[in-house]
Amino acid sequence: RLLGGSLAEITRAKVAAARDGDHVVLGRLAPEAATAADQVLGERTGLSVWRMDREIRYTARTVGCDDDGSVTTSVDVSTPRAVHRDLPCPLSGTHQHHNLALAVAAMDATVERGHIREPDEERLRARLSATRWPGRLEHVPHARLDDWTGRVLLDGATNPQGVTTVAPEMQRHARADDRSGPPVLVFAAMDDKDVSGMLAPLPSHWPLILTRTDAPRAASCADLHDRLSPGRQGPCLTAPDTTAALRRAAELAGPGGLIIVFGSHRLVGESRTALSLEPM
Repeated sequence: RLLGGSLAEITRAKVAAARDGDHVVLGRLAPEAATAADQVLGERTGLSVWRMDREIRYTARTVGCDDDGSVTTSVDVSTPRAVHRDLPCPLSGTHQHHNLALAVAAMDATVERGHIREPDEERLRARLSATRWPGRLEHVPHARLDDWTGRVLLDGATNPQGVTTVAPEMQRHARADDRSGPPVLVFAAMDDKDVSGMLAPLPSHWPLILTRTDAPRAASCADLHDRLSPGRQGPCLTAPDTTAALRRAAELAGPGGLIIVFGSHRLVGESRTALSLEPM
């Protein structure tokens, strides 16, 4: 809303930060965004531009899977400067392989400019292995709320594109334990969000709890309900606040069941507090 009303406008606003002589590193872009980026970069001189799938390439492979459903991934990244092998990616989701490759490419570009020293590969692997991102596909395998114990998956996706990106991981966690029923969704959003679009990537039969966070611009439960797709099949309940929503979800999920929290960073933060997790 602040950067523009279309993908092209938003891309132009972001890429406009590049100045003559800069080193630009670009991830995968939608065709509309790629065209807009090229237009802006074409107005600059002396640029070095590395693009994903051209100058930057990566491959990822699964090297292990924990009992709690967490997957261990190793990524190889090549840039015009170096090839980095066996880089650990502890963050969930295939999109994080892309993000890791982009971050490593940015590091190589910074080395190329002489701003930092060439990294030690073992130290790089150790630092990557220690990476954590609370609230982004954060899996809590032994969550507790009052007398309930089960699994909770938290993600701060706040738009349809974000939910589409993380939906495969949400469904993978839902399949991890076929002894329990479907996961229970706990959802809240700001008042300007595409509610039906955010829920569309997930199975419509999954139970849904709508709630409102304490954010000033948070949509009310009634507003969220009015914006649901008429094709939703699963039960839909409301709760006045985040803690109440988690309690309702725990009742539906049952002992050992899975609760998925998403739609708002504030909702994720309030949920982490309710679950007595360490602050972000």
